[in-house]
Amino acid sequence: MTVTAVMMSVNYDQMAPLAQVAATMGANLRVNVYQPSKTDQFTLSYAQFWDGFKRLADATRLIATTEPVLAGVLRLEGFVGPACGRSTVRVAPDGRVLPCTY
Repeated sequence: MTVTAVMMSVNYDQMAPLAQVAATMGANLRVNVYQPSKTDQFTLSYAQFWDGFKRLADATRLIATTEPVLAGVLRLEGFVGPACGRSTVRVAPDGRVLPCTY
């Protein structure tokens, strides 16, 4: 089981506690970084982005990432980027199959 959350400017400081809740249920936490499509109201600042991931790193361990900036900083070997359209697809409520939610 996986809990999926979107890290935004209004909740970046709550991802670590959410990871702990997921862990108590035997679940992983998948964190997507907010990508604006209609408004940038929830876009993370540079400081919020790194503070949010630092809090996560202090609270839990990284299993995998598709976030290019994070992979670069962590110097992850073999990083291939997001799986959108390559190994994952999304099915929309109307039945359309999409390569990615973004």
